[in-house]
Amino acid sequence: MAVSVAVVFAVRLLQDRGGISLTLFSPPSSGLSAPRIDAVVKAVSHKDKIVLLSVGKDQKVEEGLEFTVYRGPEFIGKVRVIRVYPDLAGAEVIYTKEKAEMQAGDRASTSLPSPRE
Repeated sequence: MAVSVAVVFAVRLLQDRGGISLTLFSPPSSGLSAPRIDAVVKAVSHKDKIVLLSVGKDQKVEEGLEFTVYRGPEFIGKVRVIRVYPDLAGAEVIYTKEKAEMQAGDRASTSLPSPRE
């Protein structure tokens, strides 16, 4: 089931990208820091440099919001949300640590957990 959702999402996102410049997406303009939102990377397209996150509009995700991706204590990279659905979000990879690759199951958050969490 997860693969079919990822495929449908990737097709929609690629269709949407056809006429949209990614420079149109900017961080939320509320002036406030983003609330902490935790997610899981559900799917990754390395070719298209996009990921599918397990959170969406229902969790207050907005286009432009940035997530830090990590695996255990290891920093993997950063993604920026470019498409929001009720319970999923598509994000473009904006940075990946050298020799690291994002993968399904990685954790993502708008703020890093403290060492006690």
